[in-house]
Amino acid sequence: MAVLPKSVYFLTLQFVLLLNLAVGIKLEDVINENGIDEETTLTASDFARAPEKEFNLTLLGIQIKSDPTMGNMTEGDIALPNFKGFIDYRNSRLERSAVRQFYRRWPNGEIPYAISSRYGPYSRSVIAKAMQKFHDISCVRFVPRVRNQHNDYLYIMPHDGCYSLVGRAGGSQPVSLEADCIQSGTIIHELMHAIGFFMNNPGTIIII
Repeated sequence: MAVLPKSVYFLTLQFVLLLNLAVGIKLEDVINENGIDEETTLTASDFARAPEKEFNLTLLGIQIKSDPTMGNMTEGDIALPNFKGFIDYRNSRLERSAVRQFYRRWPNGEIPYAISSRYGPYSRSVIAKAMQKFHDISCVRFVPRVRNQHNDYLYIMPHDGCYSLVGRAGGSQPVSLEADCIQSGTIIHELMHAIGFFMNNPGTIIII
């Protein structure tokens, strides 16, 4: 019986372990493409299920870009709400790495949010993991949106790649996280934009 070289053995073992991890979730656990889009919020169970080791989503057939934040929006993953947003963006971006307008900041470091019901349990747990990182190391708090209390809030949804607006834009503010964006590092990056930070290199301006 032939004996596999150690390097081949460990590569094979690693692949089998990753495959076993992926078998534990289905595509519907990431995003339900046929689901109804309704506003929900994360639960204590979502935070409790936050994975220490995240799944390799490519094993589910999800194509992950080398840099998911490089999309078709401004600076790759930054969208603008209107022409005034464009002016604010240019003024802020030329001077510093964060928004300077008072009305673009979130009061008291609290950021209300809602999350699309199309996200499956795995995605919800990874989004919860990303939010918890902010809670652990900063004074920023993502709080569930209350309809009669929060008019301005983030709406996290699978729309068109990975993108966010920068700072508080008013009303229901999109943060797009499609299936290939469901990695805690990518989610943290988009939430940083939503808080009010820029971070990328200038690109083509797209006003939505």
